[in-house]
Amino acid sequence: TTLAPGEKGKIEVKGTMSGSSGATKEFHLQMGLLEIDNSFNVQVEQRSLVVIVNPEVQLSVTMAEFAKPGTELPITVTVQNTSEAVLTNIQLVASMEGALFQDNEKQLEDIKKLQPQETVERAFKTILRNDTTLADQELHVTVRVPSASVGGNTISFPNIAEARTKVAGDLSVVAEARYFNDDLVKIGSGPLPPVVNHTTTYNIVWNITNGGNTADDVTITTTLPNEVIWDNVASEEIMYDATMRKISYSIKKLPAFTKSVVSFSVSISPTNEDLNTLMVLTDDTLVSGHNTFTNQDIAIQQKRLTTELASDEGASGKGVVIGDSEELIP
Repeated sequence: TTLAPGEKGKIEVKGTMSGSSGATKEFHLQMGLLEIDNSFNVQVEQRSLVVIVNPEVQLSVTMAEFAKPGTELPITVTVQNTSEAVLTNIQLVASMEGALFQDNEKQLEDIKKLQPQETVERAFKTILRNDTTLADQELHVTVRVPSASVGGNTISFPNIAEARTKVAGDLSVVAEARYFNDDLVKIGSGPLPPVVNHTTTYNIVWNITNGGNTADDVTITTTLPNEVIWDNVASEEIMYDATMRKISYSIKKLPAFTKSVVSFSVSISPTNEDLNTLMVLTDDTLVSGHNTFTNQDIAIQQKRLTTELASDEGASGKGVVIGDSEELIP
C-alpha cells in the first residue's frame, strides 16, 4: 500500500478462530516500517484479549402425546439464546411428516431480536385430515433455524428439535335395548308398554366399532337386576354367570376398523310395585381393554338400560309400566 503525504489509509484483516464460548484469545499487533535492508522497524505494538462468543440456540418443540383425525393439533416451539451474543432476524421452519398433515412445512413468525439467555415461544395449530382409514399413524414434527443474524453476519444453526405424536383410534361400544330393529321389525315380544303381570321380552344389542389401532383383551360386561330374567338367547360368544347375574363378552384381539354386533334377550314381568315406573333392564355397561399402538388402557362406561328404549323408533315413549286393566299392544 502506498500513501501520499498527509493521506490516511485503513488495513482490514479478516479470519476465523476456534475455541469454546467464554474462552479468551490474545491478539498481538505490530506495525512498522520495512527498511531497505528488509528489516522490520516496529513503530506501534499493541496486545488485546478477546472473549470468544459462539452464537448458540436451544430448540424444543412440544405437542400432545396423542391426536385424533379431524381435530386441531397445537404445536409449541421454544427458542433460547444460550450464548452471550445478541441474535436478530431468527427464522424458524417447522417440517411435518405424517399422512394426516395437510401441509408439509410451515414458516413461523421471525424472532426480531433475542437477547443473551432470553427465551421466546412460537405457537401454531394445524387441523389434521379427517381420514379414519389409516391404521397406526404417527406424526413427526421437526423445527430448525435456517437463518439468523449476529453482529451483521448471517449464520445458520445445526440444531434440530423434534417431537412425535401417535394417532389414537377410538374403540366405541354402544349398548341399546330394542323391541324393534332399525327396519321396525319386531324382535321383542309381549305387551308394549310393559304391563303388570305380563311378560315382555327385549333384545339387548352391543354395537362394537374399533378405530385405527388394534385393541387387545377387550371385555364387555353388565349385570342384570334381580327382577330381570335371563332368557338364555344370546350370541354364541356371550357368557352368563347365573350366580353373579353377570353377562360378559371377551375378544382377545380386535383388529383396527373392525365392526361387530352381539346381542342377548331379557324379559321382565312387572308387579304392582312397578306400576307407573320405568324398569331397569341392565346395569351400567363396562368396557375394558388395551390399545397396543398407543399403549393406553381402554375404559368405557355406559349408563344402565331401561324400558324407555330411547334409540328404538318404534318403541320410544312406551317404557312406563301400565296396569293389566289397560289396553295392551301385543
